Amino acid sequence: MDAATVGRLRTWSVFASLRTHRGKRALFIGSVVIPLVAFYAVFHIYPLVFAVVLSFFNWQASRKTMDFVGTTNFRALVDDIYYIEALTNTLRFAAMVVPSVVILSLLIALGFDRIGRRLRDIYSMLYFLPLVSSLIALSIIWRWLYHPTFGLINYFLGLVGLPQPAWLQNYDTALPAIAIMTVWRAIGFYALIFLTGLQGIPESFYEAASIDGAGSWTKFRGITVPLLTPTLLFVLVMSMIGSLLTFTQVWIMTKGGPARATIVVALYVYDQGIQRMNLGYASAIAVTLFLVILTFTYLQIRFIRTDWQY
Repeated sequence: MDAATVGRLRTWSVFASLRTHRGKRALFIGSVVIPLVAFYAVFHIYPLVFAVVLSFFNWQASRKTMDFVGTTNFRALVDDIYYIEALTNTLRFAAMVVPSVVILSLLIALGFDRIGRRLRDIYSMLYFLPLVSSLIALSIIWRWLYHPTFGLINYFLGLVGLPQPAWLQNYDTALPAIAIMTVWRAIGFYALIFLTGLQGIPESFYEAASIDGAGSWTKFRGITVPLLTPTLLFVLVMSMIGSLLTFTQVWIMTKGGPARATIVVALYVYDQGIQRMNLGYASAIAVTLFLVILTFTYLQIRFIRTDWQY
């Protein structure tokens, strides 16, 4: 076989491999990427765009026509005391849940990081169970736990001589009670996220700090926190979004009561859009909630990147 034939065979082999690679890439895009993009566009992008458009219309579900009203729905929100109350409760709820979730899940992750692998796996599974359980079922269980007469929480409080409030029937304790349940359910998941971040920090960093005489607090502040910044940002953003979108546990445990003490924005959207069939106004409320979430997410990312960089 002469050199020219060998050269042609090599060239054909290169083209064949490129053709095979392109075919596999096209098959992957066609079978995986395109369906995922289509699913996201149909079930996420389209509803969002439709809600934004619908917020500029007055549309009752019983009517076939939509009347364009411009920014009337948004201007009506300013004077809607029920919306202001729902937004205030939502922000209060997030202020109770997010710091508690971050602090408690980080402390649990630090504890997990110090124990043996077998015990860590067992405890991690136990802490993760509430997240994979039905939120509706958990809400019903916690509603029973909070029962002022037959609930276990008040039973144990009575054993130690502490006050036994009517948790979900009291205006001052209803929202904090739901926040406690929400934190309990979330800390297991975020503790595992923090644990993954902790295990990704090289042990040599801590050994070098020990040689330099650094204590536990110095190591935590100078090594753990800076290297855990991406994980911390994820936990902050996700817990904030989850708390601002809270609906299920509020609906199951209190339905917004007593005296609208636990009415949140997501529940108010349901009230206006599903129960009252005022779809244009409900869309305007949903759009404002989206803007609130977007604003808080941006501020968190900006704060973490500017003040916590390493």
